[in-house]
Amino acid sequence: MLHTVTVSGVVAPRNFIPRGNFIAGGQSRRLVEIDRHYDNCEAIWQQDIYQFARTLADDLQPRRVVDLGAGTGSTLHAAFRGHTAQQLQTDWRDEREPLPDGAPFPDFLAVNLEDYHDLESLEAALDPNEPTLFILADVIEHLQDPRPVLRTLRRLLKRNPVNRLVMSTPDRCRLDGTGSVALPDNPGHIRQWTLNEFGLAMMSAGFVIQKIGRLRQNQYDPHDRAICCELSCTPEFYSDWL
Repeated sequence: MLHTVTVSGVVAPRNFIPRGNFIAGGQSRRLVEIDRHYDNCEAIWQQDIYQFARTLADDLQPRRVVDLGAGTGSTLHAAFRGHTAQQLQTDWRDEREPLPDGAPFPDFLAVNLEDYHDLESLEAALDPNEPTLFILADVIEHLQDPRPVLRTLRRLLKRNPVNRLVMSTPDRCRLDGTGSVALPDNPGHIRQWTLNEFGLAMMSAGFVIQKIGRLRQNQYDPHDRAICCELSCTPEFYSDWL
C-alpha cells in the first residue's frame, strides 16, 4: 500500500534545468553504465510499483497501458494479467525475455527517451481519444536530461482527463543515508532525489501530484526505498500553471 505524504516547499520551474540538477539535492554524474544489470537475479524490481499501477488501472479502466523502459517486460505481464487494456512496451531496444506462461509479447516500440524524434513517434502511435495509463518505473534517474520525456508525457496526459502517469525512482536519503549528497552508488544512475525534492521537481515540471509516497524497490526491501507517484495534467491546469 502506498502511504502518501505531503510535499512542501517552493515550486520553481526555472530550477528544473541541468544547472539546478533538476531540483535533486545530491551530485550527478555525466556518464552511466547503460547496460548495467543488477547482481541479485532473484530480486523482482518495481513489483510494488506495477501493482500500484494495476490498482489504479482497475479504478480508472484505461483502454491502453504504456510501459516506458520495459526492460525484460515480465513485471508488467505479472501485474496486468487478466486486465482488458491493450499493452505497449517501449525501451531503447527490445530486451524482453520469454514470458513464464508462454503468453505472447505486447506490442513494442523502440524509443530513446531523450530523443525528441523517437518521442514524437510514440505520440503518433497512440490514439489521442484512448484513455491511457503510462508507467515510468525507475527510469528517470538514468536520464541525463528528463525534460524530453516529461514534455511528451505531459502532452499525452493532457489528451484525456482520465490519463495518468505512474512514476517511481529511488529515494536518495533512504538508499544512501539521511543528508547524503554524494554521487549515487549505482553507476547506472545519473542523479537521485529525496521524496520531497522529487515532488517539487514534478510540480515544477508542470504536473499535478495526485498521490506520492514510498513503496518497496523489491521483495527484499524492508525500508520502502522507492518513491512512487501518480501524476496527471489537464489543458486547463497547464494553462493556469504557465
